[in-house]
Amino acid sequence: MLGAAGFAAYTLSSPAAALTGHAGYVNPLAGQQWQLARTDQGVDYLPVVPEPVRAIGDGTVVFSSTATGWPGGGLISYKLTAGPKAGGVVYVAEHLSGLTPTGARVRAGEQIATAWPGYPWTEWGWATCSGDLPAVQYGGAPDGTPMPGGKAFARFMRELGANTLQDPGPGPDIARGC
Repeated sequence: MLGAAGFAAYTLSSPAAALTGHAGYVNPLAGQQWQLARTDQGVDYLPVVPEPVRAIGDGTVVFSSTATGWPGGGLISYKLTAGPKAGGVVYVAEHLSGLTPTGARVRAGEQIATAWPGYPWTEWGWATCSGDLPAVQYGGAPDGTPMPGGKAFARFMRELGANTLQDPGPGPDIARGC
């Protein structure tokens, strides 16, 4: 169901759902209140209230800063160290605070930042090895054209039980930036 400004409401009521996973990964949105938004170089999610940003899988933080070129400034990226996507780097960007520092080891489901309601929301996707850029950078129109990297991450999130506003269609579920 679409709400104001074309966003869809998405709420999972059971925090325990975040602890169940697919191949050692968790749905990082489970048990929280998010609105769905577009897919471009990543997948945009809008927290309705301040929400914990949870690691999808075990990993190591490779980039963590609130002073970046992203709207809102926040960017955290971690390299997955287990499961079928091991070696892939996940980023979460934009309206974040309380980021886990670079070099820290994280566990699936562990809080790594806090996402805040209001613009610029959050964007989740696959990153380069250094974690400071999306694996597939935006090259679309100002309308937010879905890019291959964003579609791949949307497929991955759907495998984990999270919804996306746009159907990413068939294709790969990872875009490796290394």
